[in-house]
Amino acid sequence: MKSSRDLRYIKLLDDYYWSQYNQAVAIGQLDNAFNYENITYSHESNGELYTVFDTGTTAINFSALYFDDFISAIYSYIGGDDYQIVRGHVVTKCYADFPTLYFMFDNKWISVSPNDYVKDISAAGDFSECILLVIASQMPFHILGLPLF
Repeated sequence: MKSSRDLRYIKLLDDYYWSQYNQAVAIGQLDNAFNYENITYSHESNGELYTVFDTGTTAINFSALYFDDFISAIYSYIGGDDYQIVRGHVVTKCYADFPTLYFMFDNKWISVSPNDYVKDISAAGDFSECILLVIASQMPFHILGLPLF
């Protein structure tokens, strides 16, 4: 947290995890927000997707049910398409304008900066190749790890 004024309190569910329903996602700006299709899964309720917060997870594990559309929306926002998905990981050209990602919980927006989810993996360290710390999860819910924190 860069500033104490950025502190957001969200009510967590009363289960065995730090969890809450993800009400919406936005890419780049809040007016790009979308919620989840109302598909019948035990981890979904009224277009909201069950999500676990986990400090032991190194990435944003985005449910494969929505992963492809989410990644496509990121690249549509920046106007690029130079990426590939390798075993659930997004390997990409290091675009200079990756957007901030926003997740709504308990009617509050939480942001994830590109500095926290885009990492240089080029051998020379020259930002010619990056990886997104947003990976496909085979679970019907999200696990938000360190990039969020």
